[in-house]
Amino acid sequence: MFGFTLKDFLGFERMVASSLVKLVYWIGIILGGLAAISQVFAAFGVMRYSFGGGISYLLAAIVGTVIGVLFWRVLCEGMIIMFGIYDRLGEIKRDLARGSQA
Repeated sequence: MFGFTLKDFLGFERMVASSLVKLVYWIGIILGGLAAISQVFAAFGVMRYSFGGGISYLLAAIVGTVIGVLFWRVLCEGMIIMFGIYDRLGEIKRDLARGSQA
């Protein structure tokens, strides 16, 4: 499913965290969506007392959700980039080791 074996998991030869970033991303998106839905219901609850306040709350919930999802995406992409850099440095190290033996 994630493209790694038990040997990879136990041996630390390959980073498995980079494979899990996508799973963490989708869990965050689902949690963010649930939070957005709860905020929309809360906004409708505020509308019972103040229509303008409820509309403001609703707009803030929508804008906050969009900003939150974008922030979460950038954060997860940053993690993928860091793991990619780690993998590339490992490749460079192996290539240099092979080059010095030749």
